[in-house]
Amino acid sequence: MEEDSIKKLFDGFNPELTSDTMFMSRLQRNMEAVELVKRNSAAVRRRNKTAVVVAALAGFVTGVLLTLLLPHICSWFSTIELYLPGLNMQPLTLDTQLLYWLAAAMVSGITAHNAYEITISRLSTANEMDANSK
Repeated sequence: MEEDSIKKLFDGFNPELTSDTMFMSRLQRNMEAVELVKRNSAAVRRRNKTAVVVAALAGFVTGVLLTLLLPHICSWFSTIELYLPGLNMQPLTLDTQLLYWLAAAMVSGITAHNAYEITISRLSTANEMDANSK
């Protein structure tokens, strides 16, 4: 019984088969599209790797420079005092080392992030120019 209903369902099914040339041309277009996506994906990976290396170097160099400037910056920060005139309290002195390291970390991080963004944008526009010239 079940087999008869399945046969009835597929009795009227006669799909049209496209010619071999149409199938092959469509397959060729699809293969070219896949190849294009693979090339673009590889180019994006290369750009990202390059940008990460540049960002890491920029952050590292910034961190080293700020560490070398530590004695000078600490002496500049040590002059900061917080005085509240309404209260009879001694002026508050801040832990300058902690402030310095927080500022150095922020500056290094921001420098690395900006280096990454600039590198990505420069490499993207360079690749677009190369693609347009071909």
